[in-house]
Amino acid sequence: MGSKALDNSYDKTTSSQESQTQSLFFILYSSLAIALLILLVPHQYVDGKFVPGFIFAGRPFLFHAFLFSVLLSFAGASSSLLIGNNCPRATIGRCYYRISMVSMASALLILALALFLEILKLLGSPDLEWWGLLFQVFGRISPSSEEENTEL
Repeated sequence: MGSKALDNSYDKTTSSQESQTQSLFFILYSSLAIALLILLVPHQYVDGKFVPGFIFAGRPFLFHAFLFSVLLSFAGASSSLLIGNNCPRATIGRCYYRISMVSMASALLILALALFLEILKLLGSPDLEWWGLLFQVFGRISPSSEEENTEL
């Protein structure tokens, strides 16, 4: 009788698994790069908290949320890569993959929000009519320059 070749499903990888692995490596390396950039950026104390002075100067809570999401994306990506795609626990690996993707997306959104608030702060004064509405909406997130002077 002819011998049948055993189909080992653990050795097969699909293009979606390869793209998932590539995106996990991208998240892993980008979160490491972000962590190194955070260490290299000049820092200052704001309300007794050590934050980078470039973007997050007046908003330490945004910096801590950004840092938490970067750390969570790194942990999710490394965990998913350690578990692997072809093991019996592949469902857990996919869960870690999704966690890392959502965390990296939230980190980028927090960074975009901080940049947006910094641009609003640099562009104009709250005396303008349409700026007044924006400063009323984002006033709690971005303190005015008078509030920053009184805190120092």
